[in-house]
Amino acid sequence: MQHPAPAASVLAAVLSCLPAAQEQDHHQPQRRLEFGHPVSGVLPSEAEARQAAPAYTWTGAADATVTVFVESYDFDASFELRTGTGERVARAGGGGIGTDARHVVQTRAGTTYVLTVAAEDGGNGEFRVRIERGEPPLPTGT
Repeated sequence: MQHPAPAASVLAAVLSCLPAAQEQDHHQPQRRLEFGHPVSGVLPSEAEARQAAPAYTWTGAADATVTVFVESYDFDASFELRTGTGERVARAGGGGIGTDARHVVQTRAGTTYVLTVAAEDGGNGEFRVRIERGEPPLPTGT
């Protein structure tokens, strides 16, 4: 008889990376997010975006506070966060430093999250997405 994994093992992997749920648009390229591993991408022009907007997924392994960041020097970053079943969790723009977006969310164990990157000003270019445990403080000026 196998015993369930110890709680410490489950908690050590606060988020496990799983594909997005079936309800999502299969034409969107989707990448997995992990704590401590920023992912770089390119937001396409508006014409290209109609075909494929960048999307990123993760599944909560435990109820937790998570801070989501989208950072860009090229455009005024924003994002929308939904569950794998389509429920809107958050929309963020301008919550970070400069052109970056930042939002703190409460994630639920076993729930898949889908993050879609966008631009507040219709811009495009390079960006970086990352997730952090808890609520890191905003950087202070020098």
